[in-house]
Amino acid sequence: MRFSELVLQGVRNFKQMHRIPLGAGFSVFVGPSGAGKSSVVDALCHLLHPNPADPATEKFRSAGAEACRAALLIDDDKGRRFRLVQDLASGAISLAQFEATANNYVPVSSAAGEIVQFLSSQVRIPQKDILEGIYIFRAGSLPSGAGAPGRTAAGADRPAGQSSSQPSIPGALAQQATASKGHFPGFQGKDEGSQIITDDVDEMRSQLEILKRDLATAEEMDDMQFKLDGLMSDQFSVDDQLKGVWDAEEKVKELNGELKPFAKLAHLPDDFDRRARDYDSAQQRLDRDMSRLADDEEIWKRRATPSRSHTPLWKDRAFWIGLGMAVLALGAGIAGIKLEQDSLRWLALVDLLGFGIVAATVIRHIDRKQDVARAKSRLLTLGERREKVQRQFEVESTLVRKAMDEIDADTPYEILEMFAQYKSAKEKLAVVKADLQARKDDPGFHELTTRRAQLATEIEQFEQKLKDGEGLMMSKQEMGSRIDNLQERLAEIAPEDPPVAEESGPTGVLDSPFAQGPVLATAEAAAPAWEGPTLSADPFADVVRLARDLLFVTQEQLEPILLPRASQLAALFTDQAYAQLFFEPGGSIECVDSSSGGSVAAVALPVATQDLVLLALRFSVIENMSSRLAIPVLLDDPFGTLPSERLAVVGQVLAGLGKQTQVVMFSSKADWTRYATASFQL
Repeated sequence: MRFSELVLQGVRNFKQMHRIPLGAGFSVFVGPSGAGKSSVVDALCHLLHPNPADPATEKFRSAGAEACRAALLIDDDKGRRFRLVQDLASGAISLAQFEATANNYVPVSSAAGEIVQFLSSQVRIPQKDILEGIYIFRAGSLPSGAGAPGRTAAGADRPAGQSSSQPSIPGALAQQATASKGHFPGFQGKDEGSQIITDDVDEMRSQLEILKRDLATAEEMDDMQFKLDGLMSDQFSVDDQLKGVWDAEEKVKELNGELKPFAKLAHLPDDFDRRARDYDSAQQRLDRDMSRLADDEEIWKRRATPSRSHTPLWKDRAFWIGLGMAVLALGAGIAGIKLEQDSLRWLALVDLLGFGIVAATVIRHIDRKQDVARAKSRLLTLGERREKVQRQFEVESTLVRKAMDEIDADTPYEILEMFAQYKSAKEKLAVVKADLQARKDDPGFHELTTRRAQLATEIEQFEQKLKDGEGLMMSKQEMGSRIDNLQERLAEIAPEDPPVAEESGPTGVLDSPFAQGPVLATAEAAAPAWEGPTLSADPFADVVRLARDLLFVTQEQLEPILLPRASQLAALFTDQAYAQLFFEPGGSIECVDSSSGGSVAAVALPVATQDLVLLALRFSVIENMSSRLAIPVLLDDPFGTLPSERLAVVGQVLAGLGKQTQVVMFSSKADWTRYATASFQL
């Protein structure tokens, strides 16, 4: 994460709009006392942690300034860009996120409490005590500066606008510096010598007219940008009121999306779950009936099949024996009558037995044939019954079986689970649609949609106008400086023409720039004393506590993470006088004296040594956290009390720290620029 640009207007020394570029690496802004170094850090802290209950404050307003505004561009570790804008005097604040596809900023929130929470949870800005106790260094941040006002006193009694003499700039930077002014590379201030002005009066007047017209256009663009921010704030408010409708529409889309996988179940009736549950009982009933019918069929098949014992009548010996006995008996009887022999007549009675045998045989034969016919008839009945049972099952389970075939399910329980999800989503969809329709039927909805369309049109118009004005090649400060130079030059070579006073245009307002603009400041009255946290009796224990909160570890886990690197830095800063640090109960730091081998509490060290050990501890926390999340480090001229021989070592460490995270220093000493990635005159 890093800060890309800070824009101030009407903030203490920065009465007009000023852009302060905040690049990657180690950046140094050099300026005398009263140039606004602490004002920049104070404004940054206030922007990142406004008071949700009372975000308005007058402590930043420049004397006589109508507006008091600040804007900050933040690039987080996920590649997202956010614009944080606040009217410091009124407390109005807004946070927007840049959408690359739309090439525009989309509002996130305009509520201070929500913005603080969003910056903490989404952008991962540390809590206020961690930010000020670990990542912000001021004159009062070190034990030797405890009780200091937080600003360098040197040069405070100089007239406004007068710079102190800067130390020489060594190395390659000195060769690149501007000889006449002593400026170093990256200087973006006012340097009349760098502007070439023609001696042609007509040409100067033409340039003056063009510059004034361009300046008026730039001021108009600033005013349009402020109005655009207001329109976008109104749009955000309308969007917030329409959020319920949009959420409902989004929910409808979401539920429709959930229903898509169940499209094949859409034709099923609401009682399908009951039918699916009844499918098993119907299947069991079918299997039971089919099994019983199969058993009956087996029995009747045997009865319907004639066995070998079922011989035809003409092959039945009993039939022929009986018939023969009957015929012989009748013949004997007839003979006895003719011969008048009683014995033969009595023998005729045997025919009754013979005919009885014949009759019995015939009856038995007929019964067997009828039994086979009845068995065959029963088999037909059983077949019809089987078809009826099968047909009844198919009718009862047609819907379930069809659904199983369509979704390729093996059991109805697979469908039941899907149908339950489908039914639940369908019921939710009905509720959400009813709620959506009720919201759309509200007369206020139509008013809000109309208002939003109007705002969208106005915003588009303003954005187009701003886009049309992007062709200006100079910033407002550069144009103002050029106009002053031209007017002074005209007054010198054409005294008969009095210099034309610059017309006061509309007050410049904050825009959301992306390109680095010049950084200019007019030294005015000194800013109020620093209101940040003061050092406690044991600042080392405070840093340990904040480190635990920042890294989410216990003290036992923190020791191997923090102290090895802190010991290395302490040895480097103290010239090996104290090369080992360790924890005492309660979080206090003990230092091992390299000369005696004994340990001494860090708070008992000489104050100058305490400064160095505390720096080592805080730098170790920052380095360890940077491997997880890079958080910008801000330094407000904090090293005024450090021994001069230690400054070079600290500068080298800051240069190395700048490779891991963004480091921004505001100082009155130009010596720091030799270690910087970029440097600017403030």
